[in-house]
Amino acid sequence: MRGREKISKSHARGVVILIFIVLIIQTGLFVFNSLEEYNRISEPAGSSSVNGTLEPPSKAGNMPEGSKTGKREKNAESSISSTPFNFDPNTIDMEGLKKLGLSRKEAQVIVNYRSKGGKFRKSEDLSKIYLLTKENYNRIKDYAVFNIEDNKGHKDSGFLNVPAVMPAEVKTVLDLNSADSIELVSLPGIGPYFARKIIDYRERLGGFAQSEQLMEIYGIDKERFSIFCDRVWADRSKVSKIKLSEASAEDLSRNPYIGAYIARSIVKYRESLKSDIITVSSLVINKIIKEEVGKILEFYLE
Repeated sequence: MRGREKISKSHARGVVILIFIVLIIQTGLFVFNSLEEYNRISEPAGSSSVNGTLEPPSKAGNMPEGSKTGKREKNAESSISSTPFNFDPNTIDMEGLKKLGLSRKEAQVIVNYRSKGGKFRKSEDLSKIYLLTKENYNRIKDYAVFNIEDNKGHKDSGFLNVPAVMPAEVKTVLDLNSADSIELVSLPGIGPYFARKIIDYRERLGGFAQSEQLMEIYGIDKERFSIFCDRVWADRSKVSKIKLSEASAEDLSRNPYIGAYIARSIVKYRESLKSDIITVSSLVINKIIKEEVGKILEFYLE
């Protein structure tokens, strides 16, 4: 019995010692791998240690190249941004605009404006870019220069061979209620597709009461409209009006601002009246149409 107890105790001590050794080895491997991973991450790309040692990164001579490059680029960017240079708004690219200190969004809007046919003919035209901050506009406006072809009627172009006085450009202003597709295509940013859309919408409305209604056409947003807004107007005398006292629900529903449901409500309300007098304001008061809709329908109903 005593022999067996001695063997069991010896065996137990051996197992404990073995477990202890395994734990030490595992701990050592874990620490070694952690240090190796740390050194791999900390060591600059492309650099190598000499005699198995690493110089501390705090020394200027051994600062990671990426860190020095990043600082140089950051300093260069801030230096460029704070020092505007002469540029042609009609030709400068995205990178050039960003070097002027403009944000990516500001630069993109300017590029989009040009791609849709927009032209800058004087420094003040830059202020029409709705995303361009007033601060950036005031900072770069005096550095804008314009090519001879783009600078008609402006004294200071930035080019010495431009005459001091040039004939003013004559712009044709189109009446949206009489312009045909050929005339509409002549507008910057309006091709055959949008020309057809404008004419189709004009026929549905019975004419345009104001040029801003063009932005109700899908694809003509504020940005596109700003390109040619000074080239169009709407002659309200040419708008076809619908008589509220006589029009059927079908006739009323053809107007984009009314539709079938409101048209039936108008006819039902009219039939409930003892007289034939019905006005747009009465439709608003009786909550058949909303007030903002009533303001535009004043041009289409009588």
